[in-house]
Amino acid sequence: VDPLAINCTATTTCVDLEATYLDLGETTDYIVEPILYNPPFAFSGLANPVSVNTDDVWSPIVALPFDFCFYGNTFNQCLIGSNGVITFDLTNNSPGGSCDWSMYDSTGANLPVSGHDALIENSIFGVFHDINPTSAGNVGWELITLPTGCRALVVSWSNVPMFSNDTANDYTGMMVLYENSNIIEVYVQKKRITTHSGFGTEPMWNNGNAVIGIQNATGTLASVPPGRNVLDANWTATNEAWRFVPNGNSIASITWHEGSGTTGPVVGTTPVINVCPTSTTTYTAEITYTLCDGRTIKEQD
Repeated sequence: VDPLAINCTATTTCVDLEATYLDLGETTDYIVEPILYNPPFAFSGLANPVSVNTDDVWSPIVALPFDFCFYGNTFNQCLIGSNGVITFDLTNNSPGGSCDWSMYDSTGANLPVSGHDALIENSIFGVFHDINPTSAGNVGWELITLPTGCRALVVSWSNVPMFSNDTANDYTGMMVLYENSNIIEVYVQKKRITTHSGFGTEPMWNNGNAVIGIQNATGTLASVPPGRNVLDANWTATNEAWRFVPNGNSIASITWHEGSGTTGPVVGTTPVINVCPTSTTTYTAEITYTLCDGRTIKEQD
């Protein structure tokens, strides 16, 4: 058979159509993945400085203009701790109150953990360790608008020394909380290990502990990058970044319509459909995201 003898007058015009889209999940579970180091904002000069010349303290309440979903709950305010933590627990932590720093425990404590003074529930850690903005560096936050039109909360710790004014081992890092997608990103420009001696049997202050991770309201679920939990070997990092992506049941649904727009008949509800038009035809795919606060976002092509 001649392979070039193709029947160009075949009656069938069937073809597969495929829609590619961001499939977001509920925040009942998360995956953590390494990402390209590309901070979306500056580390210094943010509009709202906190922990100014004050160590181990919580910020005033940060009011968010959008609902942020975290481990199945919805929040529109949080607190920022001077030691590299954001918490949604405003019941057990108060604005201007003490932000504990001590992760060292003779019995050991990794995330997830419940009832720990420093590794508190309902919080984002990144990088959480004992740093001291009393003598140098700055901590601040700012709300930014992304090219998509969505907003994000940016919180940064810039050139903040380790405890005991260890300016030779300062820290610069950032956390970003994204509207609607509820994605969390952690950027570490530089993270070093303190040289200050510790208490008792501690070889160094706080045993050199530091952690990147997130933890739910009961201290029973957590997501932590490899090698970045409290009791992992002490580590340093330069230009490192992690993303925490909601990984529960999908909040996205797709509908295909015949015609331009979504007024035509529905011809499919799966990412790939097979259609057999008899004349030139337009098909429209619409994605609907049902957010945790009940709102929906629709995109079509």
